[in-house]
Amino acid sequence: FCDYLTACSIAWDKLTDIAGEGGTPRSGVTSRGACQQECIANDVCVGIDVDMNLGSTLCWLHLQEANIWNTRKAKGISLLILNRCNQAGEGTSDD
Repeated sequence: FCDYLTACSIAWDKLTDIAGEGGTPRSGVTSRGACQQECIANDVCVGIDVDMNLGSTLCWLHLQEANIWNTRKAKGISLLILNRCNQAGEGTSDD
């Protein structure tokens, strides 16, 4: 949680070839950036799966924090965990 005295920015922690449990598919989303924006715009979204496997739904939103930590190995999928209050110098950027 960010308070008004703390300078915060959005950041993502990326786990390659890992998928979280319980994602909600977003069939109209065609890029990782668009998927990230869908998650940021949803107040309960805690992360996304980006599935680069041909013929698969690209974007999966994680709307329950408890489920995102139940992970499995999944070739071609990246789990990106959203940090809504990244303080300068911590974590990764939104790419």
